[in-house]
Amino acid sequence: MGLSLALGLTLSSNSNHISVTTSIINTTTTTQTTISTTTTTTTAPSKNILYYNNVVKVDYVLVVQILTDTNDVVLGLWNTVAGGNQTITTPGFCIGCHHSQEIPEYAIDRNISTKYTNYGSCGVSVASPTCGIHTGMCVVLHRGSSLLLTFRFSTGNNLPERDPLTVTIEGSNQPSSAFILSSVWTLIYNGSTGLDTDPGRYSYGIMQNLTNNIAWYKSYRILISSKRNATHNAVQYNEIELYGK
Repeated sequence: MGLSLALGLTLSSNSNHISVTTSIINTTTTTQTTISTTTTTTTAPSKNILYYNNVVKVDYVLVVQILTDTNDVVLGLWNTVAGGNQTITTPGFCIGCHHSQEIPEYAIDRNISTKYTNYGSCGVSVASPTCGIHTGMCVVLHRGSSLLLTFRFSTGNNLPERDPLTVTIEGSNQPSSAFILSSVWTLIYNGSTGLDTDPGRYSYGIMQNLTNNIAWYKSYRILISSKRNATHNAVQYNEIELYGK
């Protein structure tokens, strides 16, 4: 029996709710052999498959939810690239520091008026292309294993030069004691943050979809690989919101 699938994706978003509806329809097979008239219904989470007279219909409806919350464990990172070992930041204004009052936890606190600032390989008084690059965080989800499907960044209150433009996201199911090792992380996204065009201050960028990700992870590592102005001294963002199920 042959099977063909047509996939449609509709996404709507605002600051409070995001929904994704995916329809996989279009499955019709004809045959010259005798066809049974028995009807069988198979149900899986969020997925209904109906077999009837050798015609297959698949309806798939998925509503995503935000994966992060204020109970998550968050570690600020610097000098860390996808597929590599990681280095944890300390609060301050020096090399390897995040701003002492703009901490990693603020990036997932669901409060757009707070922000996370990381100087990376520079101090507060230095401006160069490497400042704030290869910085970010790893998040241990309080909710446990989750499937990341889409995400978005929001900009800080000032200094658009610090906006992150590209990002990598990796997943892990290992305990946090093993996070320093590159081998525990699997790359699932490498691309735009959705802030290519400046949306303004205190504003969300375009949603970015992980169309090929089917793996569930307990922890995610988010690393910034470029910023809007290469000569500024840091990278900052108010929020990164991870959505999935």
